[in-house]
Amino acid sequence: MEKKKRIEWIDEIKCICILCIMLGHFSFIPNKIETFSSPFCLTAFLFCSGYTFHLEKNFKTYFKKRFFQIIIPMIWMGSVIVLSRLILTFKEHNSILTEIKNFCLQIRGQGDEMWFLALMFGADLVFYLIVQILKDNKKKIFIVTFILLMLSYIYSFTIKNPLPWHIQMYGVASFFMSLGYLFKGTAEKIFDKYNSIYLFIISFIIFLMLWLIFIIFLNHKAVTFYSFGDNLLYYFAQILSSLIMLISATKLLRGKKIVLYIGQNTLVLYGLHGKLESVYEVILKKTIGESNVITELILGILGVIIITAILLIVSYIMNKYLPFLVGKKRKAEKING
Repeated sequence: MEKKKRIEWIDEIKCICILCIMLGHFSFIPNKIETFSSPFCLTAFLFCSGYTFHLEKNFKTYFKKRFFQIIIPMIWMGSVIVLSRLILTFKEHNSILTEIKNFCLQIRGQGDEMWFLALMFGADLVFYLIVQILKDNKKKIFIVTFILLMLSYIYSFTIKNPLPWHIQMYGVASFFMSLGYLFKGTAEKIFDKYNSIYLFIISFIIFLMLWLIFIIFLNHKAVTFYSFGDNLLYYFAQILSSLIMLISATKLLRGKKIVLYIGQNTLVLYGLHGKLESVYEVILKKTIGESNVITELILGILGVIIITAILLIVSYIMNKYLPFLVGKKRKAEKING
């Protein structure tokens, strides 16, 4: 059987985003720095998921596929996190029964380190049903997912209460998945035709100016795909300019092998970096103590490099000996989904 070729620019985007996520999760990294990557680091994963989406022959087949790819890894990584929290106590933790309950309920802010995987699984299923019911009508898919986005927006400012398995975010997640799905094909050909270093520079300047004006000078709320800040127009401008910037850059540049490898193994990095970062922070606190912003940023980057190296070794072992635990089939190269 012919191996399916991976899409390099997708892997490059995933690499950039997972490293930004890891850096931003260090508690000592200044909030202003974290807000720089927050508009795109998770949004891009949804976009990439939509881009690589394939309509399976039926819902049952798709459910089994995504359960294997997302929920199986989520269960064992979640178990590792809960057990390590009980054994390596750097922070206060709940009882094991509470930890298990929180993991099963997946309510935002309640011991839900695997929250994005839970969201991806649910949103994937919703998006599948949308595409299937609308018979792959691109215009209708965009309209319906945009309506769902607005429902998520309304919910975030009215009811506000987080729901199990992050249901309140399904609308906004499916919208950004639809952007990736609709980008593939004619839209991508048009983008590639006009893509250049100038497009990257323009999109980067727009993104940078929006960040400087709204976040640094006006002190507005930070934007993520699920956190709308306090200005909807700014929300769309910041996220869309960041996505254009990322896509333009990764389509223009040839990624190094290590960049592509990281992009192909983001699952383990996402799931297990948190506890390693806690260990790293404890070591820093006992050896270095308080430091200035520049030093903290350097230590954060160094920490990301060390933890990435450790988890890439874990990924290699899992891929070779236990591929089913990372959502892969033995002796089969997977596509980016």
